[in-house]
Amino acid sequence: YAGNMSLSEQQAPELSPETVVVAAGRPERSHDEPVNPPIVLSSTYFGTGQLGDGDRGYGRYANPTWDPFEEALATLEGAALPGLLYA
Repeated sequence: YAGNMSLSEQQAPELSPETVVVAAGRPERSHDEPVNPPIVLSSTYFGTGQLGDGDRGYGRYANPTWDPFEEALATLEGAALPGLLYA
């Protein structure tokens, strides 16, 4: 994969599974930015009220470190929704 951006849903079907495994879940390529998503070590997240869809409350239910991996699993499986990881 030689593009300047992260792997898109349109690109994945055109690539071999081996290439998708390496490219999926990575952030968009930008100058002075990491190639891989950073690891978030927080177990709890600050909220301002009742949790809604997409809000984080506790690290065992959702974690920004897991999001790219869940998206990569969905891409590999051809799923419309992200995969599900949990501790």
